[in-house]
Amino acid sequence: MTSSRNSLPCGDLLSYGPSRQNTMPSPEGQSGPEHYHGPINPRNYALQGAVGNTYMRTKQNTPPPQPSSANQYAVCPPVPCGYPNSNRTITACRVPVNCASAPEHFRITHDVRDVNRSAYITCAWIGCNLSVLRNNLIRHIREVHLDHGRNTGH
Repeated sequence: MTSSRNSLPCGDLLSYGPSRQNTMPSPEGQSGPEHYHGPINPRNYALQGAVGNTYMRTKQNTPPPQPSSANQYAVCPPVPCGYPNSNRTITACRVPVNCASAPEHFRITHDVRDVNRSAYITCAWIGCNLSVLRNNLIRHIREVHLDHGRNTGH
């Protein structure tokens, strides 16, 4: 069959493609188009304009950044620590702590570390004695003893 520009079989389309000097024949025994091994265009136009400006962020539609936990606790007022002294006496520690400094204070001063997260421990804040999961102790101290509501702050 002779091919004309209006009715080309699929195989004849290659004759209008890239220059034959940069093509390699298909491997032996396989039929199919020749593979192009010439220079490439570094810019890909395949999806250009496909999504429009759907994913563009502007100052108008960009949500404000959420404060990190360190930032949201930075302005909390200090409260004297009500945990017993490190020498396990009845008197309270009384070191000023706030919501930001509480995790480090309890880890270092009151040795609340190396305890399984799912273990129950008793809050030793003077007058409390509530049994809480180790994983929730700092949240309990912030909410109950430092008066920092979970969704409301101070």
